[in-house]
Amino acid sequence: MYPFPDCRKQESALVTAQYPFVITVADPAHTGLVRGLFYYGPLAVWLAISLLLATSLGGYNNMVSVIYMVLAFLSPETSPPDVNHLYGLTHVFRRGAYVLEYSVFALLLVRAVQQGEPNLKRLSSLAVAGFGLLFALADNGVRAFTPGRHGGWDDVILSLANIALFTGLIHLFFAAKSWERNHFVGKTDCGHGAVQ
Repeated sequence: MYPFPDCRKQESALVTAQYPFVITVADPAHTGLVRGLFYYGPLAVWLAISLLLATSLGGYNNMVSVIYMVLAFLSPETSPPDVNHLYGLTHVFRRGAYVLEYSVFALLLVRAVQQGEPNLKRLSSLAVAGFGLLFALADNGVRAFTPGRHGGWDDVILSLANIALFTGLIHLFFAAKSWERNHFVGKTDCGHGAVQ
């Protein structure tokens, strides 16, 4: 394609001179960094947010005040609900957020390990199980040492149940995509949805 071996380097230098803040993926020095940020960056941000909310920032009193502000914003003309109802609503909201927290963690971890592969890697399932356990222990460990929060084995078991549920859903998703590729797109999939 290029008549001389240095043409690609000259073209890369020209693009860099025109756009100094653009990192080209064709540059081998930056490929690993860009790929790592693309796949592992969202996971690191999600873990930081989750561990931050495991501190007193995510405590019951803060959650009640947030729910109260949201209800007052959505419906300012109504009277504020009873504190007991707010605590009940907070409990339901927190359990839903707990499921959301670990489901997004599992999805981002599988995305990071898969790195665009169409078939599910065995490493993805092992990573979700292993790092899920470590994340559950770290999350509940932060709660155990934060005043006003508690972390117990019941929360660890709930976390692991969430991770097992979403690992199963991820397996179903990849099996469905494999079936779809084989039957609708016309591409053959040698793995037939099996774990590589």
